Amino acid sequence: MKFKNLLLFVMIVLTASAAAVFSGCNSDEGQNKSNAQSDGAKTSADAETKVEIGYEAPDFEVELLGGKTAKLSDYRGKAVLINFWATWCGPCTGEMPDIQRLSEAFAGDLSVIAVNCSEKKDKVETFIADNGYTFDVGLDESGAIQKKYPANGIPYSIIVDPAGIITEIHLGAGGDMFSVYEKDVNAALGK
Repeated sequence: MKFKNLLLFVMIVLTASAAAVFSGCNSDEGQNKSNAQSDGAKTSADAETKVEIGYEAPDFEVELLGGKTAKLSDYRGKAVLINFWATWCGPCTGEMPDIQRLSEAFAGDLSVIAVNCSEKKDKVETFIADNGYTFDVGLDESGAIQKKYPANGIPYSIIVDPAGIITEIHLGAGGDMFSVYEKDVNAALGK
């Protein structure tokens, strides 16, 4: 009987994790994925609408926890990790310690903007405070930023170089995300 309960528990956890990855902040179908080849920054008129490697990251303004407002363009000169997440998403919360570690390892060279997907401020504030995370957390309750960065699931992370160009895109998370992001950030910084 204990084995059946354990098996049922494992199946529920795996199903919930898969659901998080495949039920993103939004589900627009036009999403371009990570393995696109970059041949320099694309500067066409529609570059702002594309979330694709080699294109300029669409600028956005977001309210941060603590009440300040920031624009993505405010972070020029540093690499940026934009991470779309939610407190109910197991893979999202599972990679947050790696994101915290990354923000500390690259202090001065990297900014993290963890954009929460449509949850209420008090819920997000409590989660961040309880876990002691110190990177920037943006609140996107209306989903306006999510519309600029459509994805088919979360966590959804975009690495942007100091010039504002997307250098890597990740959908989902698992295992040692610190090493994955560390490699991406070093590449974005030209190291």
